[in-house]
Amino acid sequence: MTRSSHNWQRAPGHYDVLHIRRRCYPSGNHWGFPDLLPQRFDLTTLKPLMSYRERDDAGERQAQAIAHFFLDDYRFESVWTKPDQGLSKVRRFWAVLTPDFSLYADWPPIVQQWNHYRRQWLGRYWQEHGLRVIPTANWSTPDSFDWCFAGIPTGQIVALAVPDLRNPITRVHFEAGYRTLQNALAPARILVYGRLPVELHTDAVQEFPPDWQRLRKIHTRRTHKQTR
Repeated sequence: MTRSSHNWQRAPGHYDVLHIRRRCYPSGNHWGFPDLLPQRFDLTTLKPLMSYRERDDAGERQAQAIAHFFLDDYRFESVWTKPDQGLSKVRRFWAVLTPDFSLYADWPPIVQQWNHYRRQWLGRYWQEHGLRVIPTANWSTPDSFDWCFAGIPTGQIVALAVPDLRNPITRVHFEAGYRTLQNALAPARILVYGRLPVELHTDAVQEFPPDWQRLRKIHTRRTHKQTR
């Protein structure tokens, strides 16, 4: 034993940045993406989507809403880097979507897969603590279709965001991924953040208008008050 051994009785802060020491969840796929548990809950009375970052000091709106992460990644990175603090925030909501970590087509596949792993890990972590969790589906190019839905149970409610489809290539990849999602997961309901192309609509689809413009105005007003 060295003279400094007593300093390593406990792991230093941010030592387990991968959360492997904290939890290593079961996986039924060969990539090792954590499996979400199947969950059934009543959405006959539709709940609104509410940004994870939106303030609600009284908590009354959060208690009747589903938290979403259709935001710039840096705005919710802390749910991964500080999972206990993130848990304390998301548990205020009626339910929570898994984080929408980006899968950019020009990123290396391993980086995209890491973001899918983080999404699945957090979803399972929240389930472990008794939360209602709705999987968020995301994909990039057809090369991602083999793994981007791994760990998501079939026949469940899923959520997704519609990207800017004015780019023809983006539209082709989105439509192909959407049809792959339907075949792979057979979702009971699809919560869509944005406007889905008409030809992709089914009775299972429920659209939610994006609220980023409203949130940007709130943030601008708040920043203006702080700088006065």
